[in-house]
Amino acid sequence: MGRKGRRTGFNKFANWYSVEEYGRAEAVRLHMEDLKDIQAKEPDKFNEMLDELKQYDYLSCWCALSEPCHVDNWLYFIAARQKSETK
Repeated sequence: MGRKGRRTGFNKFANWYSVEEYGRAEAVRLHMEDLKDIQAKEPDKFNEMLDELKQYDYLSCWCALSEPCHVDNWLYFIAARQKSETK
């Protein structure tokens, strides 16, 4: 999904917080807070973003699987949506 940076440019699904500047855990936490804010304040936009992610078979990033990653944030919201849709 990428990071905002030299190689990827801006990607709306990227982590907008630099790991180098904030540290990995804080960057992921801030990204989650932003997603929650978008979900609360702009639910249509947030749902459009989740709908767009549905087209992909997998989500990935450069982070090691053992490290916190912003993709985990997206997966959290995707799983929550799937759970609410199956009720």
